[in-house]
Amino acid sequence: MDLINEFHVYIAVAEGGSFSAAARALRLTPSAVSKLILRLENRVGVRLFDRSAKSAILTRDGEAYLKSVQQVIDAIADVDSLANSLTSVPHGTLRIHTTPSLATGQLAPLLPEFMSAYPDLRVEFRLGPKFVGLADDMDIAIQFGSLTDSSLVQRRLATSRRILCASPEYLRQHGTPAHPGELEKHSLLNYSMPNRDTWPFRSQGQAIDVPIRAKVSSDQAEVLLALARDGLGIARLPQYHVMDDIESGRIVPLLTEYSFNEAICAVFRTRRNLSPRMRVFIDFVENKLRAKAWNLDKGS
Repeated sequence: MDLINEFHVYIAVAEGGSFSAAARALRLTPSAVSKLILRLENRVGVRLFDRSAKSAILTRDGEAYLKSVQQVIDAIADVDSLANSLTSVPHGTLRIHTTPSLATGQLAPLLPEFMSAYPDLRVEFRLGPKFVGLADDMDIAIQFGSLTDSSLVQRRLATSRRILCASPEYLRQHGTPAHPGELEKHSLLNYSMPNRDTWPFRSQGQAIDVPIRAKVSSDQAEVLLALARDGLGIARLPQYHVMDDIESGRIVPLLTEYSFNEAICAVFRTRRNLSPRMRVFIDFVENKLRAKAWNLDKGS
């Protein structure tokens, strides 16, 4: 346990920028902090901090070592959290942010079985077209695409892709594009959100962005799908959202050889002390999505 204590002191100094700041945070004396850091440096055989009268700055070796130390602390927290989850009955309110299409088409159908298994839980959905961050009272966000906030943690639940689609009638009238570069000749239906003025594709192993001028835009996938069904143009929508319409022939997938995979992830604040209600929900959803026909991780 002495080594773990040294690790905690090491992280506190790195975060606080000085021995005195770490001492205040840990309720130790600065001299005790200094002795523990010196002991750790002697153990690893490198200087971890450049010291001055008022600060302690990580050396290059110290920065590299900090990453390993944080992984060890996170792993210990994961073990403790798992032990707690095995002995605790999940209860309380689980608050989830996700998109309307994910909530309606994928998560809501899973809730009867989930709530039957965990009757002491309550679930609250908050829906929006784009994830911008976890509010103070939110537990989890489930989103399509990559995480931009490096302060949060993500866990992949499934992998899907976005599909270009249009109605058979639209394609009869306007033709079928054979390459992303031909989309400029077509009526396009797009999300009315920031940074959606291009559509990404993959061609010969390289990512390309095609500028988009939308005929109609909306912040709701269901609206864009309805417009595509009615023959107004070409939409780019998550595969999980359009599978039924493709199978029924109401819409036709386009340029599938140019699409690329995107993860559907659970996003939360930290791996440390993950509550039982969060853990069981994430595990449950991942297990259920694994069987979906659109999930490219199926069977993995």
